[in-house]
Amino acid sequence: AVVALYFLWPIQGQQTYGDKAPCTAAYVDSAPFFDLVTRMEGCGVATRWPHHSQLWRSLASKDWVPQLCAAPKYHIPLTTRVPKSLILVDPYRASGLALDALRRLQAQRRSEADGYAYPRHSDWPAGGPERCVAKLGFSYEGVDVRMVDGQSGLADALLALATQPGYTNDCVFVQQRVHRVDLEARCFVLNGEVVSTLFTRFARIDNAGYVRDYEKAHSESEAMEDWFFNDQAAWSDAMRQVEALTRRWHHWMLAQSAEPAVSVRIDYMLERAAPGKADVWTGEVGEQGYSMGGIDPVLVFDAVLDTISDEVRQRPPPPSRRGAGSGGGSTAWQQQQQQQPMAP
Repeated sequence: AVVALYFLWPIQGQQTYGDKAPCTAAYVDSAPFFDLVTRMEGCGVATRWPHHSQLWRSLASKDWVPQLCAAPKYHIPLTTRVPKSLILVDPYRASGLALDALRRLQAQRRSEADGYAYPRHSDWPAGGPERCVAKLGFSYEGVDVRMVDGQSGLADALLALATQPGYTNDCVFVQQRVHRVDLEARCFVLNGEVVSTLFTRFARIDNAGYVRDYEKAHSESEAMEDWFFNDQAAWSDAMRQVEALTRRWHHWMLAQSAEPAVSVRIDYMLERAAPGKADVWTGEVGEQGYSMGGIDPVLVFDAVLDTISDEVRQRPPPPSRRGAGSGGGSTAWQQQQQQQPMAP
């Protein structure tokens, strides 16, 4: 089988990695790049890293966020797109339109929840305050994410994000901000199952609204004790929600591509809403190429290789190096290889 693995990150324009350098390694303009990927797939070359182009584009662009935020069972804070043209003409009016749209969406979601207990601590109370997150698609590592309050603050953020040199994004996403996030659970999902989780939380947000530092827990018990008020019942409630949401996201990805995605990283925002009760929001669904701090990369790459062909999948693993020099007997695989003639 001939397959393609693209270790690249599609962006829009010449976005940078926060240091405002002219370019950043492995960043490529999304429009011509996805045209290339589509033509490769049109020749029968399947994309094995990160995903088939349809799913990859949806995740990288963050188009899934506004498309699914009104569906209560995905636990996404309400989000709307603000077209760049509106921002350039009148950023204050554009921010007002965004806030009005989110309040309308909030009322509609409440009316259609049909009794489902989705987390509501991102909803705005009547009369404010209107706390928001402004962000861009095709952007990574939180470089283009700003936390703001009110119409004036949002207007400033919209204009700043939409007019960065070299950027060609056609819109800015505006999202309701969760009132309090006690921690994040970065869940590494392999073949639909959470196989590892890294627990982090925001350490510092600067005056411009950018998240600058993170703290990491060394274990699940440490995260629960230090950041979740050592509330075992609330923690169990959060983990149940994470499992249910992960299954739901796995099935959503099957709607984007009939072949199951090998792996993604889903970042959930957790809040101890009350004694014994947790709220969980979907913060990010990241395509393969996500930061693998928290999981052994070998697990992911082995699973990707398993999808290439039956020949690759059935090949026995090489002998473990841990046994070298220990005086142990050879494995059956080693004995088989020793009996085979060497290639010329």
